[in-house]
Amino acid sequence: MADSHGMCAAYTRPGTGYRHTPRPCPDGALALPARDNIRARVTARRLMAVNGAATGTDGDKR
Repeated sequence: MADSHGMCAAYTRPGTGYRHTPRPCPDGALALPARDNIRARVTARRLMAVNGAATGTDGDKR
């Protein structure tokens, strides 16, 4: 999470508490695309359920 200056609150300079890594930090750079991928899959599955999946196939079973 970013602070008021746009710096990552999880990454501080050791021994100082000073935030030195701009957001998104390395963890965020990995997590944000993964989150977006999961949201896209969930949305696709919800749309298939609402629309009845007219093809009769189960689709991606991951």
